[in-house]
Amino acid sequence: MTEEKTEQSSLKENINFEKGISSDEVDEKSISESHKNFLLKIHGTYHLDHLPTEDPNEPLNWSKGKKRFNFFMMAFQMFVQTFMSAGLSPAYSVMAAKYGTSMTMTSYLTTAQLALLGVCPLFFTPLMEKYGRKPFFIIGSFGALVTNIAGGFCNTYGAQMATRVLNGLCLSPISTVGPAFVAAMYFGKDRGAMNGVWSMILIMGSPMGPFLMGFVVQHIGFKWIYWIYAVVNFIQTIGWIFTEDTLYFPGKVNHNAKGIFGKLGFCKNPEKEVSLRVFLAPFTMAKYMRNVLMTFTTCIVFVYANIVFIVETPSIFQPLFHLDSQSMSLQYIPIMIGCFIGEMIAGKGSDVFMMKCQARRGGVRVPADRFILTYLGYVCAILGVLIWGIYLKNSKEGHWTIRPLIGSGISAAGADIVLTVTITYANDCQPQDSVLIGLFYMFFRLIFSFASSIYLPHMFDSINMAGSSIFMAAVMALCFVITVVLQICDWKKARKA
Repeated sequence: MTEEKTEQSSLKENINFEKGISSDEVDEKSISESHKNFLLKIHGTYHLDHLPTEDPNEPLNWSKGKKRFNFFMMAFQMFVQTFMSAGLSPAYSVMAAKYGTSMTMTSYLTTAQLALLGVCPLFFTPLMEKYGRKPFFIIGSFGALVTNIAGGFCNTYGAQMATRVLNGLCLSPISTVGPAFVAAMYFGKDRGAMNGVWSMILIMGSPMGPFLMGFVVQHIGFKWIYWIYAVVNFIQTIGWIFTEDTLYFPGKVNHNAKGIFGKLGFCKNPEKEVSLRVFLAPFTMAKYMRNVLMTFTTCIVFVYANIVFIVETPSIFQPLFHLDSQSMSLQYIPIMIGCFIGEMIAGKGSDVFMMKCQARRGGVRVPADRFILTYLGYVCAILGVLIWGIYLKNSKEGHWTIRPLIGSGISAAGADIVLTVTITYANDCQPQDSVLIGLFYMFFRLIFSFASSIYLPHMFDSINMAGSSIFMAAVMALCFVITVVLQICDWKKARKA
């Protein structure tokens, strides 16, 4: 048992969280006068969670402007991931004609990229903890620039697929570092709000990409999607050069990498291990049934109440309502509105709700209380997908109606509530494993997304849109039941404790 705990500790140490000293663990007398004076000068107080060192290079001690710039670069990079993958969807019909493929085959350009965004962080995260994050972001942004330029010159489906796969590979390192960036630069009182900001920006990338790129396809051609993407990647590459690495290991890291590696920001932490065991560490989270169930439910809701609208809308709406690329882009507005409303409820709303529950319990915090908010999320997700599918089934060809879009907006709001609350619950239960949980969840979420692009079109053809929406609603209802059962079990454990 002792050896197992030691091994788990080693794995977590190699994946790394930004380390600090909890203010609860520090006796005021144990802080030196020079340390107090430094903290008072920089922060105005030394009652901080977590307590930073006296080193001005520690991210917690950075200026507000420096923190904001680094945070912006991280959040924008996460936005770009989903923006660039989903932004191709208004051009599916044009690219299908250009490459001589079906709309379904063309949609794989998006889902293949999504799959890479989920799988590759398993490889990159341990390397970033060993050699620094900044160089991977610089090289990744430059690599994305090159692949997007190449995408603009592709004349075959196979060549374009290769550029999308490589693009997903280049953009993937940022996928799971959002919480780590926030933990490195912000104190406990600010982390909830800052995590909510980047989460909102990430979620908005999926509908924003198709919304904006539809106008591009309509007026200047689909190849300009790739040229615009390349310009964005160029700006990112330059921006990352002026950032500072948020990894901080006082007295442990050799920052003196030589030559081009030094200029790119490579460092080396000799205490970090790079081995197969570390790369596979996220899958150790599967030994907790809670993580398995929550990953399954969130993956299902993400696919059936979000991704299905992003990826499948062009192949359904364009032939049914005879929409051009610009009109197609407008179909994503309800999804953006739904995501925004859902995040407002799930982010700050869930924190306020938990504070009230904690007060009622006399200061005892029970993570399962947070699940109550998912009830609203599941109802919206299920109701929304039913409205979407049934009204599409009853729509007349060539006669556009807003009713299915109302359903997609409601469902997207519900999905955001369920996803945000569930992931926050998992991190509340195992805060020391938040990076591993994030990798575990991201991997399966994007694998589910990729798989859905293969079977959903066949399901729509086989049992029509109404039947498909009923099936998806039934599966999400099962996930709702699983969530309630898990909540009841956790409540019983809390009472016994």
